[in-house]
Amino acid sequence: MHSCWHTSRILALVIACIAIGDVAHAQRGRGSRRTTPAPTTEEQVPISPPVEANPYGDDQPPPTPPARLGTTQTMPSAPPAETRPTSPARTTATTPVTPPARTTATTPVAPPARVTAAATPPAPVTEDASGLDASSDDSETPDSEADDDGRPPRVKFHAAGVGVHATMFQTEAEYGYSLIGPAVSYTYFIGRTWGFAIHGSLYFPMHGRYAGGIIDDRGSLIGPYDLRRVGLDGMVLVATRRELSDSLVLMLGVGLHAQSYKLSGSNSITIDDISGGIGILARLDYRVSDLVSIGAYVSSGVDPLDFVRHSNRAVITATVTAGLSVGLTFD
Repeated sequence: MHSCWHTSRILALVIACIAIGDVAHAQRGRGSRRTTPAPTTEEQVPISPPVEANPYGDDQPPPTPPARLGTTQTMPSAPPAETRPTSPARTTATTPVTPPARTTATTPVAPPARVTAAATPPAPVTEDASGLDASSDDSETPDSEADDDGRPPRVKFHAAGVGVHATMFQTEAEYGYSLIGPAVSYTYFIGRTWGFAIHGSLYFPMHGRYAGGIIDDRGSLIGPYDLRRVGLDGMVLVATRRELSDSLVLMLGVGLHAQSYKLSGSNSITIDDISGGIGILARLDYRVSDLVSIGAYVSSGVDPLDFVRHSNRAVITATVTAGLSVGLTFD
């Protein structure tokens, strides 16, 4: 009796060990099914954190950790369904439904390119034979009065002044007349070394001379010609402008000349004339600054043409104007 009791205890102990072993083996089998399969590509995926228990049940495939950026991972197919024995009373076999395998193709996404502005190296600095920096800006060099092509800059010159004007003419009867008076003048020039110029004078005869035969009379014209004493002298010229130095500028011009005057009084015969010919102009300017200059000028005209049909027409008419002016020069 005593030996049977010991034998039953030993047998129960053996059975308990076998049962514990089966349970442990079953637990290890279930854990192996939840293990994430190794990646199929050659690149090794870093170890992912432990996967939680499958919330969908043991029959559903466990979730797969996300694939690493830049790799392609295919979801493994579902493990074979576990077949459960059916009871003898049931004749209908239940076929487990296997969910379709989900294949996710991950396209490698290239990281955004970082555009880095490359610093442009500074231009090499070269020096000429004199040792000066050849790449220096034009603003660092002394100001030059010439353009890039070597020509003097284009200028516009305006000048206004006062002076004395004289008109002398001889008639067909060989009588000579002279008219002298103050004048207001204006000069305009545009161009470079050569250019276009206009010179004009508005004068007022104040003194006159009449000579013919044995008569030589000189006197004031204000009394005899108290109604009107005015004249106009003008030139259109082709002129050249030369800089003699940094301060002195010479201008010479030649072109067409025309002049007209009229003297009338209450008790005197009207004297008038319109003549035309050739005129010349010479002026010298001293530049006080780049803008302002002070100058002196002389103009003269010789007119062989008398456009008025006088009974005693002028054969030749000459004019002379001299004076001082203030000029403005614009580049």
